[in-house]
Amino acid sequence: MYQRMIPNFKMKFLTKDLIVNVPVQTSEKKQILIIILDDSGSMNDTLKQIWVNALLIDRFRYVITGEAEIYFSEFVYYPEDLKFRHIKNEEDVKKFWKNFNNYPNGGATNIGRIVTDISEKVASKNFYGLGDLSQTKPEILIINDANDSIGYDSLPYKTNAVCLMKENSELKNLCINSGGKQVVVNSRDRIVAYSLDGEEIISE
Repeated sequence: MYQRMIPNFKMKFLTKDLIVNVPVQTSEKKQILIIILDDSGSMNDTLKQIWVNALLIDRFRYVITGEAEIYFSEFVYYPEDLKFRHIKNEEDVKKFWKNFNNYPNGGATNIGRIVTDISEKVASKNFYGLGDLSQTKPEILIINDANDSIGYDSLPYKTNAVCLMKENSELKNLCINSGGKQVVVNSRDRIVAYSLDGEEIISE
């Protein structure tokens, strides 16, 4: 059902624009990224899941080549429901896809609460039992459909977001104010990025 992929040129535009500005120099300087994926029922949509798969495939190819590591979890409302997986090599990527579910069915999300908890866990030097990230401080990438309010006036951590099929001005402002950016993909695959530099149309 989800085998059709986004055209390569659009993926290149999208991923070039949203991924963190940490240079990958050698295997000793890997890019570390925290990805959280909206698991609410509104994400159970064919086009949204095609984009989810395309984004994850793009990021995982850097894991397979040894250039990156990813901490991944689905999310909805409560931080205690976060279940992070540390994806650090090709074997981990294979295990991930074997268990990945393209049929989310959770309730409402609370991005502000989730990002705050992640920020606290990074600072605590014990990131959900997976080790110390307090020195690397990886950026957060949220993949969601922007259907819920954030519930917070600010985000305490640098956060980027890809919003599928809908723009959320509240999330856009919070990402920008945190030093990150928001990328919006609409149903016609038009891609627009928002950052401190302003609005940029990546693909029409």
